Amino acid sequence: MYGLVHRAIRDMVLTHHGPQVWEQIRSESGVGDDAFLAMQSYDDAIVLQLVAAASKVLDISQAECLDVFGQFWVLDTAVKHYGNILDSFGDEIWEFLGNLNKLHDRISSTFQGYDAPSFQLETSEDGTHLLHYRSSRQGLTPFVIGLLKGLAQHFDTELVITVVAEELNDQGQHTKFCLETGGSP
Repeated sequence: MYGLVHRAIRDMVLTHHGPQVWEQIRSESGVGDDAFLAMQSYDDAIVLQLVAAASKVLDISQAECLDVFGQFWVLDTAVKHYGNILDSFGDEIWEFLGNLNKLHDRISSTFQGYDAPSFQLETSEDGTHLLHYRSSRQGLTPFVIGLLKGLAQHFDTELVITVVAEELNDQGQHTKFCLETGGSP
């Protein structure tokens, strides 16, 4: 993953918990210097170490940590770094979700060797939506749930998110979400 992700984790902790907690997490993770270059690629293990350490220090599950980070990513990091791009891919959540692959294609020109996930949105006649998430990485379903929660807030939409199926294999993972309007964002 790129340094921008590592920096966003740091920013989230600093924003919500302060520099002392960040230092505890950084120390617990064994990551070392946190001066990540935004556009440089780093081993995925670093993010997983940071998440595991944040989970321990904050006394929350790794799934909760990834969920909160997904929300922070949309509502803070993406808005700061990609605000104009976000706005150009949809005026409402369903249009935006339908354009996620185009958004990742656009961003991929910025990052060399970018390994983007893929998304496919299906809409049924009864108004429910199925979102297929595929990635070469495993274990990021809670992060995607957080992203979806953040997008629901961004688009002022009440969204109920249900994981319908999750398949992990040698190629990564495929998770299918059922998304319905209603409930609380």
